[in-house]
Amino acid sequence: SIFGTAQRSQAQNLVITNARIIVGNGQVIEQGGILVRDGRIAAVVSGEAPTAPPGTQTIDASGFTVMPGFIDDHRHLIGRGDNFFAARANKEMMELLESGVTTVQSGGDPLPTIVQLKQKIESGEIKGPRIVAPGPLNFNKYQTIDELRAAIDEEIKAGAESLGEIHFPQATFPAKATEKETAFLKAAIDEGKKHGVPVQ
Repeated sequence: SIFGTAQRSQAQNLVITNARIIVGNGQVIEQGGILVRDGRIAAVVSGEAPTAPPGTQTIDASGFTVMPGFIDDHRHLIGRGDNFFAARANKEMMELLESGVTTVQSGGDPLPTIVQLKQKIESGEIKGPRIVAPGPLNFNKYQTIDELRAAIDEEIKAGAESLGEIHFPQATFPAKATEKETAFLKAAIDEGKKHGVPVQ
């Protein structure tokens, strides 16, 4: 299938020809081409596909529609206490791909399991969307800002690429944030910025 071929060519050079293309801004190109260079879209054109470097794989997408992959910006992937990799990983990751989701921002799945899932997908062991692995933050676990900062540093060392999910404020809505919550949130954002890691 075109889908399987495109997955294997993820970090390579690829040309897609004769495709109906839905561009990210909603524009539709009835027949066009796409050039992927080093795993990134380099050109999207109407008509003939762009010229590609020698040895580039070409896919004739006649009769198919090509569109940008969806990003699920908050999903709990692992959740239940079963053996995720043996019981559900392959099926659920494939379901995401088949629905058009090509990137998932995990909403607080446990380390190191979410990092293992990311690595298994990147290595090709599991077919699935790109995973942005978070370091989950629960302000109730820490007594001081220093403890929080140390926990964030450890999560980033363990592979966290974002910090989340922060339940803020902890008190029942519509209560206002406490001084501690405000200080902890500021510290989490500052620590994330120090490492170049966003906070959900």
